[in-house]
Amino acid sequence: MEFSMEVFKTVLQTVSLCPRLFEWSYLQGWILKVTRGVTQRTIRRKQLFAGVVYGIWMERNRRIFQQTENAPSVLASMILNSV
Repeated sequence: MEFSMEVFKTVLQTVSLCPRLFEWSYLQGWILKVTRGVTQRTIRRKQLFAGVVYGIWMERNRRIFQQTENAPSVLASMILNSV
C-alpha cells in the first residue's frame, strides 16, 4: 500500500493538487469532493485519477507476470505522460 500512496502523492503534487492528508480514508473522500460536477477541470481530474488507478494496476500485473518493477517516481512519470 505504501507504493500506491507514493505514486498518488507524486502525481498529485506534480499537478498541484495537494490534499491535507495522504491517508487512504481521507484521500477517498477528497477525491470524490474534487471530482464533483462536469466542468472541464473536474473531468480532467477524473481522467487523472483513473489513470493513476490504471497505472498502479498495470504495475501490479508487471510485477506478477513479468517479474519486473518500476519505482514510484518512474510510474508517476509514466502516468503523467499518458494522461
